[in-house]
Amino acid sequence: MNKIIVSLVFMLLISGCGDPLLYKDVEDLQQEVLELKTTVRQLQKGTVVLDTTTPNFQMVNNGVGYCLIAFKSADPVVYGFELEGYNVKLDIGNSSNMDYDSFTLTVRYGKKLDLEDPQFDYEQWEKSLKEKEFDFSRRLPRGTWNPVQFTLPVKKVQDFKYLEVAMDVDRVSLDAQ
Repeated sequence: MNKIIVSLVFMLLISGCGDPLLYKDVEDLQQEVLELKTTVRQLQKGTVVLDTTTPNFQMVNNGVGYCLIAFKSADPVVYGFELEGYNVKLDIGNSSNMDYDSFTLTVRYGKKLDLEDPQFDYEQWEKSLKEKEFDFSRRLPRGTWNPVQFTLPVKKVQDFKYLEVAMDVDRVSLDAQ
């Protein structure tokens, strides 16, 4: 996709076209391509991006159905005067008709995804993200919100401006007839 945009920009420069509106259109297209790349990646991997500044929730495909993941809070973990991480609290809403008996959360986190910045390098940002897995061997009953928490090892505040969560369910339980 980026090669197409670069080729388009190059062809416009060669043609001697210096129309500022055309440059603005190309910048807008680059912005849209970055947003589409992010959305496609999230859909392919079954992930949700949660806003870490306010409580919110998103629906995620967990491999056996859909559930809701809600961001509740992130409390700094400080030892002495140094930030050691964030204790992240989520609620997982099991909206299905089965209990989830164990599950894994895969969390990616890092600097802000700043698509508004014309100097933003998406590939570099993507490589900079950290990833951590958390295994939970507890039941998530059907039709309920279930609190979960984990700690992310973050040393700088700016390294916790993006939070992406994927969920895989390992075992389920259904009622016997």
